[in-house]
Amino acid sequence: MKVAQLGCVLPLRDPIRFAEQTAALDVFSDGRAEIGISLGYQPREIKILGPNYSTVMDNEKNRMMHEENLEILLKAWTEDVMSYDGKWSTLPPSYTKWHHRMTKDYFDDEVSEYDSEEILHWQEGDMYDGSPHPAVAGGTKLKKFSVFPQPLQDPYPQIWQPIFSPQSASWVTQQGFNTAAIGVPPDMAPEFMDVYYDAAEEAGWPHRLDEHDGEPLKYGWDEEKDRGFAYISYFFNTDVHDDETFERWKRGMEHTNSHYSNFALAGMLADLLGGEPGDYINNVVTIDEIHEAEMAFAGDTEELTDQILSIGEQCGYEDFHLGLAFEAGGLTAEEENEQLEHFMEHIAPTLEEKYPGA
Repeated sequence: MKVAQLGCVLPLRDPIRFAEQTAALDVFSDGRAEIGISLGYQPREIKILGPNYSTVMDNEKNRMMHEENLEILLKAWTEDVMSYDGKWSTLPPSYTKWHHRMTKDYFDDEVSEYDSEEILHWQEGDMYDGSPHPAVAGGTKLKKFSVFPQPLQDPYPQIWQPIFSPQSASWVTQQGFNTAAIGVPPDMAPEFMDVYYDAAEEAGWPHRLDEHDGEPLKYGWDEEKDRGFAYISYFFNTDVHDDETFERWKRGMEHTNSHYSNFALAGMLADLLGGEPGDYINNVVTIDEIHEAEMAFAGDTEELTDQILSIGEQCGYEDFHLGLAFEAGGLTAEEENEQLEHFMEHIAPTLEEKYPGA
C-alpha cells in the first residue's frame, strides 16, 4: 500500500522545507511515499501569501516558479550538498554567514569526499566580531548546504501531477511523472491519454529508475513500472445507503461542481453539453448535468461495475489505475468508509479479474 497525496501546490511551498517534509514521509512510511505536486490556479490561495507568488492570472510566471521549485526539490532529494541560483531562489543566499569550525574541520577531513572550499568561503574577522555567537561572528559565507532527511527511495519517490489540458499532459510525462485526470469525463480522457503516451514515446519513455528508463509503458497503467495515467471520479453506491443519503450526496455534488464551474469546468461542460461557458458560471450545476457529462459514478453495484469497466474499454486501458473519491459534501466519515468497504468487497474483485495490475 502506498502513501500519497495529490497534489501540493509547488509555487506556494518553500521547496527546501517541502523536500524535508516529503522525504520524512518517505522514511516514516518505509519507502512507500508517492508525492503529488501541482501548479495551482486560485488567486485567493496564492496572492494571500505575498506578491512574489504567482497566480493563474500570470500563467507563464506560475509555470516558471513551479519548474524552478521542482528543480530545487529534486536537488535537495538527491545531492549530498547543494546550491541553486535561479530567478526567484538563490540557495544559500550570498550573504549567509556560517563561521563554524566543526563544519570546516569535517569537510577538511578525509572522511568527506568534499573539500571545505567547496562548502565555505572561509574568512577570519568581520564587522560583527565580538558577537557571543562565533558561527555568525566570523567573515565566512556558506556556499553549499545539505538537506536532511533525504528520501528512503533511490533516487526519490514517484512524482504525480494532475492535468487539466492536453498541453500539461505532454509536459508531465516528459518529466517521468504519473498523472491523473480529475473530473475529466470519459469522452475527453482518451485525448489526454494519447497526448501523454505520445509525448512519453517521443521523450524516450523517461523513468526515474534506471532499470525502467527507456522502456515503453503499458497504455493506461503499468503496474511493474508504477507509471501511468490514473482516472479519478466521484463515487456513490445506492446499494450501501438509502435514498435520503443519496440525496445528500447529490446536493454535495451540485455544490462542488457549481464551485468549480467558475473555473475551467464551465468550458468543459459547454463542450460536453452544449451552450456557452457563461451558461454554467454562477449557476447551479445540476445532478442531471453531472450525470449526463459522466463526471461521477452513481448507481447500484452492478451498474457501477459496468460503468467502470466501460471507462476502461473506452479509454483503452491495458491496466487500470482507478482513483475514487468517496468523500463528498453531505456524507459523514462513517458513510464514506462504508462506501469504500463495500467497493473493495463487491466491485474491486471483478475489476482485478479484468485488470490484474489494477
